[in-house]
Amino acid sequence: MRSSLNRFLVTSLVVGATAVLASACTVKEVETSTDGGGLAGSGGSAGGSQAGAGGQAQAGAGGQAQGGAGGQAQGGAGGQAQGGAAGQAQGGAGGQAQAGAGGQAQGGAGGQAQGGAGGAGGAACLGDSAITDNRPDCSGLPGASETCSGSGTSYTPNGPFYCEYFDQHARRGVFDKFYLCVNDLSIADHCGEAYEDAVQDCVDSTFGQACTVPPFEVDDGAGGTTTVTCADIAATCTASTSASGGFTEAQCTGVMNSMDEVSRNAIYDCYQENRPGNTDCADDFSACAYDIDSYPAP
Repeated sequence: MRSSLNRFLVTSLVVGATAVLASACTVKEVETSTDGGGLAGSGGSAGGSQAGAGGQAQAGAGGQAQGGAGGQAQGGAGGQAQGGAAGQAQGGAGGQAQAGAGGQAQGGAGGQAQGGAGGAGGAACLGDSAITDNRPDCSGLPGASETCSGSGTSYTPNGPFYCEYFDQHARRGVFDKFYLCVNDLSIADHCGEAYEDAVQDCVDSTFGQACTVPPFEVDDGAGGTTTVTCADIAATCTASTSASGGFTEAQCTGVMNSMDEVSRNAIYDCYQENRPGNTDCADDFSACAYDIDSYPAP
């Protein structure tokens, strides 16, 4: 039967959202950059404030605007604010969103706050930009013309099924990467457990590479707005309120980072308003995340 993607989302009791979450109807996102050139980083130390030997505020050899090779405004010798030599703020070969090789957010010799140590050679995160020359065609995936059966139902194998779903709802880079992963599988039985596990691994790996998106900005019920993060959303469905153990901030983040803006807003509204499972909050979130077309905006 179809995998419930339960490695990424644990399933089973509907729990009322917190007051902040329950008030959300109209959702928008705080503007931020979303396509980066890398994923993670390590190291770094505080640099000098308001100065940087050998650098400047909005330029840099081999770097980018908002950074500079060797230094920056609000940085220190050998660091930079939002970029750096061989890296850049919005991405770049070997760099990372909000980071740079050997640089550091808000200054720092030899390190960085949100980037990849070493710059060159860092993996690019997956955002709204394509990573394939042409948009993949899910009908060309192995198993796309097959039908699986189980428990009295028939269904499309997981790889082609989720490929079609992500084609409609995932960010382009995420969709491309998932397609490439599934297309590379060499498992003959597209209805078997081994294939479903392999597809799940493709989901986990791809979602884990998605570029970070901003929190939601929602009505606060008093004429203003407030931000809601995946930590807030996951706090509404924990082990104490869900028979299945709920879902985690990381699982929520994996979904939200991977979906396009329209879809993640719809998923948020679906989880807050529709509660499609009506039995368990984790089931609700999973249904909203992977079957959003069945739950139009309330």
